[in-house]
Amino acid sequence: MKTIRTAALVLISTLTTLMSSTVAIGAAGTPVPAVITGFAHSGDNLQFTVISNGCTHIDDFVLEHQTTDDGFSSVTLLRTRQDHCRRLPFEFTVSFKTPAAVGPGNAITITNTFHALGKRQADVKQ
Repeated sequence: MKTIRTAALVLISTLTTLMSSTVAIGAAGTPVPAVITGFAHSGDNLQFTVISNGCTHIDDFVLEHQTTDDGFSSVTLLRTRQDHCRRLPFEFTVSFKTPAAVGPGNAITITNTFHALGKRQADVKQ
């Protein structure tokens, strides 16, 4: 009886930990805005710094770009797959080409949440 109770507690603890360490991607795998810790625009590249727990890859992100009728541009870095690893968080840089619609000297608005390094993406409230 004690073994079953211990196994049940371990299972509940494991499930609770797994559920608390994930961020819902959204309905049916819809990408969500990534939490970023930094941003740089150099030449024709946009560089975002994100929080990684060890399993983050460039393929886990897509760049969404919108231009309004008055010429203002906004970009959002979307995370398509969560990093479920348990490594101590560290910074990971993701680079994309600047969208063609953003002309030289035009301002870009970044719509992502900025957060200080030290928390997993799952722990950051958006």
